[in-house]
Order: sequence, then structure tokens, then C-alpha cells
Amino acid sequence: MMDERDRRASGNRATLRLNGPLHSGELPLAVECPFCASADTEQFSAFGSAVSTSQYYCNGCRTVFEFMKRRGVR
Repeated sequence: MMDERDRRASGNRATLRLNGPLHSGELPLAVECPFCASADTEQFSAFGSAVSTSQYYCNGCRTVFEFMKRRGVR
């Protein structure tokens, strides 16, 4: 788990190491909507129906969807 010094040293949330699980503080602020492909999304909840997912809300189609928390996978 990253402590506060590591978080400050890494700069922004877009900088992620490629191996190991994501922590809720490392989740992207926005991801592409799987329904309408809009980039106008925002994090709704750090956890979804499983610990390995987080929920995002799409402002384009007004849908809540889940995003898998994995590094290096797009």
C-alpha cells in the first residue's frame, strides 16, 4: 500500500505501477463508458458488486457501470 510520501512522489493519479492490485486512491478519475464510449464519466463508488470492481457514472447516457481494478489492462 502506498503511504503519503509515495503518493506525493508519484505526482498524479495517472501514474500507476504495472504489477499488483489497485488501491482505491489509485483509481482513475474517469474511464470510457462501455455503453456509449463517452469519456464524460466520474467515479461513483470505489467498490462495486465485488472487491475487484469500482463503479462509475456516465454523464452521457446516465448509466452506472463497473470497471475492473487491474493494472496495465486497458
